[in-house]
Amino acid sequence: MNKTGIPYLDYCINPVIMRCSFTGCPTRDTCWHLGFCKRMANNPKIPLRYQEIYLGKRPPVLDQERLEQTLKIRNPSRIGIQFMGDLFDEQVKQKWVDEIFFVIKPTSQHQYFILTKQVTRMAQWRFDTDILGGGDWYRNIFFGITVTSQTDADRMIPDLLRIPGKHWLSIEPLMEGPIDLSEWLFMDGIGILDFINFCVVGCHNHPSKYPCELSWIEDIVRQCRAAGVPCYVKQIPIGGKVCRDISKFPATVAVREWPK
Repeated sequence: MNKTGIPYLDYCINPVIMRCSFTGCPTRDTCWHLGFCKRMANNPKIPLRYQEIYLGKRPPVLDQERLEQTLKIRNPSRIGIQFMGDLFDEQVKQKWVDEIFFVIKPTSQHQYFILTKQVTRMAQWRFDTDILGGGDWYRNIFFGITVTSQTDADRMIPDLLRIPGKHWLSIEPLMEGPIDLSEWLFMDGIGILDFINFCVVGCHNHPSKYPCELSWIEDIVRQCRAAGVPCYVKQIPIGGKVCRDISKFPATVAVREWPK
């Protein structure tokens, strides 16, 4: 199995072959997942039925072989689940989500990162399923959402924090100004289930189209440090271009931390 190019993860497992149908993404016109689907739809090396799924002509399928790749990873690793698409897209069957968690549940040596833009569906699944046990949560599973603005944060984080378990935010791309996370990063005396445990932040891959001020990223780093929350700065805008080389980052944002 190959390592992922996502720098804060070791591997990504994408067991659902799909083309995301969610239209509420603010950067859908530059979505890397849809770009991947376009490439795969024209790839003669993959099965025709998969090409048609990537074109949106067939519904998604669960690829059991891909799912079981997780069991082949022996060393403790950070693993993203279904970053190619959305595990909680309306096309994805709940029984598939249950099956995925059934497979990963025993592999407690890994940290698993779930990411969605459809937090209401994720919360509903968590309360409908019994795959994780009645009221139980697992220290190695991080439930996360993509947040690009204060509006996103205000709308989605309360639903995220209803889900038993650890929580994380992918604040990339950060787009519409600074985001105040203080209400959710630290709640003294409340407990681990009630706040954010990890943040990833970065600018858009097309900063000329979706500008991001360095000060916005600095503010996220400052808030995380004040709350003792690990923060990973993935990329920043320098001279109108995307920079991922941390050696070129200003000291104020040269931060790459992982949750324990």
